[in-house]
Amino acid sequence: MDPDLGQATRGRIHKTLRLTAYRLSRLPSSTCLRSIHLCTPPPVAFPRPAESFALKSLIKRLLAPLFFRLHSRAHGKTLEVRFWRTWAPKRGWHWQQQFQQRLDPNAEVTGHHRTILEAIHSPELRILDVGAGPISGIHPRFQGQPLHIRACDPLGDDYRRILDENSITPRVVKETVPGENLSQHFRDERFDWINCDNALDHSESPHRVIDEMIAIAAPSATISLYHEIDEGLNEGYRGFHKWNIRPVAGRSDAFTIFNPHESHAYTTTYRGFAVRVAVQGRHVLCLLRRLAEGQ
Repeated sequence: MDPDLGQATRGRIHKTLRLTAYRLSRLPSSTCLRSIHLCTPPPVAFPRPAESFALKSLIKRLLAPLFFRLHSRAHGKTLEVRFWRTWAPKRGWHWQQQFQQRLDPNAEVTGHHRTILEAIHSPELRILDVGAGPISGIHPRFQGQPLHIRACDPLGDDYRRILDENSITPRVVKETVPGENLSQHFRDERFDWINCDNALDHSESPHRVIDEMIAIAAPSATISLYHEIDEGLNEGYRGFHKWNIRPVAGRSDAFTIFNPHESHAYTTTYRGFAVRVAVQGRHVLCLLRRLAEGQ
């Protein structure tokens, strides 16, 4: 895209690309096949959800280089807030069970959160959920005992208004803090477990966010990063999705964070933390555990 194009022209191109992507993503696979074959096609069944998902993913990846340049962070914020404004009045929308669990004061931690706590839990464990969205995804209890959870997000003020408008009371009050400014906001505090789920790829500088997590990590801290693999590419770099997190093939101690302009590698150890990686379906769990002195 020519950087000298006028704002109006860029806006028209942007609008056309979005409209084209939307129309193509709504076409079933069978429709695309019929457009190729001019002869009368045989009967075609409606596409399965997996086929539609694959088609949409392909379209997003094809348009990714353009969206990477066209979508600013301001536009990303607009899309993000719009999504949660739809999510809140529908009480979780497509994820209603998850919504109810996040509000349940007696819900037990599940999934990778439980796996982590089984290894590091102590009665006074201090937890920080970074990029937690409107409602933290870390459930409030482990083995029946309450957890001490803090949560922050750069859009905390926006999420607070959305929840208030829909009479939703979160278990943990969100603090409005960008991940790049953690050490400034929590300058006198240290956390034993710092968690980030599906949010690092939204940040302006994920490399700096990780460094900020390290800055506020307690002496024996664990940092967990749980994300969909290559989410930036999967979403076509639209909105906030400007980064990819990818495990290094054949290794359990290395991952990379990259986009078309930058790449950062985390291998074996990083700034006094051991790196461990586990692939879980389409997601990757990256753990950074502080090494003991001398290791």
